Amino acid sequence: GNLRPISIHPKGDKLTRMVAHTAILEAGYVHLPESAGWLPDFQTEMLLFPRGSHDDQVDSVSQFLTWVTQPQANPQIRFL
Repeated sequence: GNLRPISIHPKGDKLTRMVAHTAILEAGYVHLPESAGWLPDFQTEMLLFPRGSHDDQVDSVSQFLTWVTQPQANPQIRFL
């Protein structure tokens, strides 16, 4: 099918958005592959947040977690 991106307008700053999902991450509900070319950079960015020099991937994760945990998320997609 066709992918149809949806524009969103995030609320709050990047730190506030990620802190809202700390419990989901700490509970182990977010899984990563054991190996992938992008994984070391992703893990470094996540672990250094908010003091790292990059945070775009962190922000994408927080926005995805916000979307997927909202009742209006696509009911055909189950992540949690």
